[in-house]
Amino acid sequence: MSYDYTGRVAIVTGASSGIGRAIALDLASRGAIVVAAARRADLLEDVARACRSSSPASEAVVTDVGDRAAVEKLVGGVLERHGKVDLLINNAGIPMRVHAARLTSDQIERTMRINYLGAAYAITAVLPSMLARHDGHIVNIASVAGRVGSPRESAYTASKFAMTGFSEVLAADLDGSGVSGGRRVASGSS
Repeated sequence: MSYDYTGRVAIVTGASSGIGRAIALDLASRGAIVVAAARRADLLEDVARACRSSSPASEAVVTDVGDRAAVEKLVGGVLERHGKVDLLINNAGIPMRVHAARLTSDQIERTMRINYLGAAYAITAVLPSMLARHDGHIVNIASVAGRVGSPRESAYTASKFAMTGFSEVLAADLDGSGVSGGRRVASGSS
């Protein structure tokens, strides 16, 4: 049975480039209303414009997922404008390739806020409405680094291990709720 995306509302974080951009464009081509979220306004608007060519209600919302208030505002605004969120695609992330001896606490915190906490903020903001409807899908884009560490990637790897663990428990906790949560997709790169 295939999933009908027509009229479904999808938030895609990290949508300004790469995997997030590709997901946003694909969802829009399938009829989903895409809310593309990222920090880079110029690139983000290009993605939203492309999405609107096949899904006119699609939009761009400049959002720093490392800022909990910004993520809550994003989700609250989507719920207010569209009445629901059917799909949450947590894709936003930054690399952090730094030798452990040169890694700073600020770099570690920034990586965790964007790569892990941003997804957690979005999930906790959207989950009550999905559970109330007994419907919704949460997909977390992780990395091979969520399973295997690589040299000079301690902060990045820690953030992806956190995402992987959170995703696995979320999927178990949501079993039977009507909400498909915590699907973890490895991006194939670290």
